[in-house]
Amino acid sequence: NGLYDDTLIVFASDNGGSLELDSTAGNNYPLRGGKSSNLEGGIRSTAFVSGGYLPVSRRGDIELGLIHIADWYATFCALAGVDAADTSAEEHGLPAVDALDMWPLISGETDASPRTLLPISDSVLIEGDYKL
Repeated sequence: NGLYDDTLIVFASDNGGSLELDSTAGNNYPLRGGKSSNLEGGIRSTAFVSGGYLPVSRRGDIELGLIHIADWYATFCALAGVDAADTSAEEHGLPAVDALDMWPLISGETDASPRTLLPISDSVLIEGDYKL
């Protein structure tokens, strides 16, 4: 029926593994730190994209562009042809949706991530290749 051709499979994690040894024991090697820390082991995570909708030219590639987990929202909205903005929430004083459409990067249409700035915490910021 061609269903696979229109399927996009995404697996994503929200943070590094926990280092709480009394209840869990994540392994973020070779990165230092873990869940709830500002070290790379706590903020970097793995994701993969598969399925027939992913262009053949991108299958098996490794993407190193900066992507935030919130960006999946705008990406899925764009793929579905839906506006990611939430004007009703904004009218009630909530901040605008902070998500960017990553499909051009994921699909190989562009080789640069549209996200160049990523706040991690009150004291940590990633900008381009630098973590401050």
